[in-house]
Amino acid sequence: MKFFSFLTIALLSFASVRAAWGQSRDGAALLGRMAGHRVSFGYGCTVDDVSYSGRITLQDTAFVMHGFGGMEVFSDGVTRWTVDTAAEEVLVENEKDAGILASPGRLVGAWEDFFTLSGDRFVPRRDCDISYIVIEACTEDSLDASVLLSDGRTARFSLGDIVFAEKGPESDFVFDAASAGDSFIVTDLR
Repeated sequence: MKFFSFLTIALLSFASVRAAWGQSRDGAALLGRMAGHRVSFGYGCTVDDVSYSGRITLQDTAFVMHGFGGMEVFSDGVTRWTVDTAAEEVLVENEKDAGILASPGRLVGAWEDFFTLSGDRFVPRRDCDISYIVIEACTEDSLDASVLLSDGRTARFSLGDIVFAEKGPESDFVFDAASAGDSFIVTDLR
């Protein structure tokens, strides 16, 4: 489950940048706009006939992902909280330990440090679980991509309803583990 969370977050981050790049062709302006705004979008991901969908919101290095297999992931850019309400568990980790590909905020700001464009493929500069990403279709507010994983499987990814908004409070990206209730098990790995 954690692998799919990692893959979905990586794809969402990468795809959001690529979708807007395909429209503006001006990466510097886009990244500047993203840095000054809160960006949200709907997503869908299918790997091995297992599908997930939901919505993600980014702001600087912070993000919130809703709907991933019934879980929610919150990150203020320093700490990450993965909340599984069905299992009544909260996992607390250092964001930097999740790696750059699992951090939409960090990936958006530095994608060129981690991928290079080779023809129509975005290829990782370092070893990771992704062999390459191909953007198949891109409109003003949607994107479809295929991702070849290093184990040979293919993930299908879609992104839609991209919305840029003014920055909001940073507290929107923090999960209060104490508010989860007494029945929740909180595992803090920091």
